[in-house]
Amino acid sequence: LFQRTKATLSTLVPVLSSLVSDQESVIRQHLASQLFPLSIVSMVRNVGVTNGAGYRVSDMLEDKTLPKIYDSEGYKVVTSVLVGHLHTLVTDADVDVRRSASDSLAGLAFHIRRDDVGRVILPIPLQLSQQDPTNTNRKTQQPASEEGLTEELRITAANLLAKLGGAGENDA
Repeated sequence: LFQRTKATLSTLVPVLSSLVSDQESVIRQHLASQLFPLSIVSMVRNVGVTNGAGYRVSDMLEDKTLPKIYDSEGYKVVTSVLVGHLHTLVTDADVDVRRSASDSLAGLAFHIRRDDVGRVILPIPLQLSQQDPTNTNRKTQQPASEEGLTEELRITAANLLAKLGGAGENDA
């Protein structure tokens, strides 16, 4: 299993940056939806084990109470690099990309250590709620008014904060 985590980290993580900035919103949307399961596989050692000693990825995604044995290197990559990519995607001009990224962030919040929720996840919607309309780093398919996009980002922040309710109480 340790080799699988290493392979995931060394093979997939380096290519994510180019996908986060892909011109096609559908690529960014699907990436955002897959970063949650990728995070679980990368940071939890007792997931995907076939000898009966671990859990299926789908079980871990659905049941936030399952005990986790963290891989320290994988956990660090998830809480820095992958969360950073989700942060970028949650500010996307495309609402479907933002929704997928929000869902992944909210799901991930229940699987990281309690102490890290406030440090790693909660700053994202808080920054979104104060988004500067002059930020032009977002991908967009069609020109939208900056004020309209700023308002949409605030709505995304409010929805994400609602989804995060209780995440700091997990026993991960």
